[in-house]
Amino acid sequence: SLCFLGGFFDKDREAQIRAHSRGPVQDAANALQWLIIDGLGANWDGPLKLVTAPFIGSFPKRYTRPLLRSWSFQRGPGLGGVSIGFMNLPILKHFSRRRRVARELAKWARVTPGNKVVVAYSLNFSFMGALRALKTKHPEARVCVVVPDLPEFMNTSATSTLAYRLLKRLEISSMWRN
Repeated sequence: SLCFLGGFFDKDREAQIRAHSRGPVQDAANALQWLIIDGLGANWDGPLKLVTAPFIGSFPKRYTRPLLRSWSFQRGPGLGGVSIGFMNLPILKHFSRRRRVARELAKWARVTPGNKVVVAYSLNFSFMGALRALKTKHPEARVCVVVPDLPEFMNTSATSTLAYRLLKRLEISSMWRN
């Protein structure tokens, strides 16, 4: 069974995410992830589970809501998924996303017989921690990570507060350890 983990916007909720966003949304990343999903769906014979923790800005500066709720969606036969809800507060969002994604992947792995493959988009802190937890509980699971950009070079124009620099350092060290 195959699971795609990303930060894409479910097409039914994309307008809602845009309405609550302050500033630009990650259109290029969203489009690339949907192209990957379409390619996997066209070439994979078994069920394809989609898991997303949408790449949105943090409340209150870049998003109008402090909490993103979970919802399920269906894209076609054998192609369904869940958008993970998480606490969307600066710094805490990364740990909240990590915990919620890890829980969803563990649930998927428990009910999935046979071979388990996860294709993850992005080397971000939340996903890497969740994938590490999956591999700890299910060492037979295979993981493939699409690396569109290295964390050292992402958000280089962002305001560099102490908290941001510490989180970035944690993210980079986590990536190289895993």
